Amino acid sequence: MPKSRFALEQPKLAFSDVRDLFKNFQAEGSFQELSLPQFARVGNLATGTQAFSSADDTPFVSAAKSFSAGVDDFVEERVPDGVNEFFTNLGARVGAEEGGAQAGAVLGRGFLDAAPVAVGAGIGALVGGIPTGGAGALPGAAVGARVGMGITSLLGFLNTYEKTDNVPLSAFSATVPFLLGPTATAAGSLTNRLAGQTLARIPGAKALGILGGSVDDVVMTEAMLATRAGKDLARAVGSAVEVGDVITQRTAKTVADRAMNYVGGQVGFNVATESAFGAVSALTGEPYDLLDPNNLFLAGISNIPFMALDIPRMIRPPAIQVKLKEHYDTLKRHDDALKGIENAPDDILADITPENEALVEAARSVDYLEERARIR
Repeated sequence: MPKSRFALEQPKLAFSDVRDLFKNFQAEGSFQELSLPQFARVGNLATGTQAFSSADDTPFVSAAKSFSAGVDDFVEERVPDGVNEFFTNLGARVGAEEGGAQAGAVLGRGFLDAAPVAVGAGIGALVGGIPTGGAGALPGAAVGARVGMGITSLLGFLNTYEKTDNVPLSAFSATVPFLLGPTATAAGSLTNRLAGQTLARIPGAKALGILGGSVDDVVMTEAMLATRAGKDLARAVGSAVEVGDVITQRTAKTVADRAMNYVGGQVGFNVATESAFGAVSALTGEPYDLLDPNNLFLAGISNIPFMALDIPRMIRPPAIQVKLKEHYDTLKRHDDALKGIENAPDDILADITPENEALVEAARSVDYLEERARIR
């Protein structure tokens, strides 16, 4: 999450500000006998406020916040001046001056927090397959990425908690890495399907590769069911899959379809996480203006590292839709027949066959309409 998402509105001093003030006093020879939490209590008493309360914690919590603030220091010292200048100017152009000034540090912290996922996947790939006790082996890269995801989640929790002292909000920050895959996949698939229904009908669109996905049949074998890809495919079908079953999957194969899948996925991920962040903030009484230009700017910047982590999903054609072939063909045949009825002139509709009457009746049912929507 952003380094200083709440700094624009938070009435009390940030933990890092209290820590830096404490260090400055100690460097001058003052408060040598006090700990940071004790110094915070003295500050509150001296000012008659709770301005220093962000550092008034137990030793364990204080150490955790100090670690997170130290990570911020490490990042800020290494962000090139050119990067800070670029984001400062960009923020000024879009009415987010304060957000632009913080963006370089926010981006750097985001990449550092997200790094364990990539590093874990790389180490896991070098180690190779790690047996899981079931059929086959789970690729080491996947195991490493999951371990890295846990570390990234912890860093996200610490980062937000250090800035907000808000446990629910910090817990939500910890879930963001795990939301990326499902949210981006669902939003990307929806984007491709909508493109197939609209943009693909524009003359010349198909020549550019805007197809809304390409359909292929996959015969499920025993060897495939033992692999991660086969298990993912079977899980996506949503029903029991046996050896010999034919699965029809629509995937984004062309460059245009993959690009639309990725962009749609990232837009969906950003909208979903920012909306959820705002909702949790409101429920917990944390001051946060969802539409403030500075907050929007920092929200987009903070999600760039996660957007980068999602790029490998495009290497293998992302699935848009997966069904058993028998089910898919039946629905598609009924859908085509129903569209023929809907588009037929009135004089032909006056002579509907019994089979078409059944189709019309089926189309009126909620279940059929839902299934019809899924295959489009």
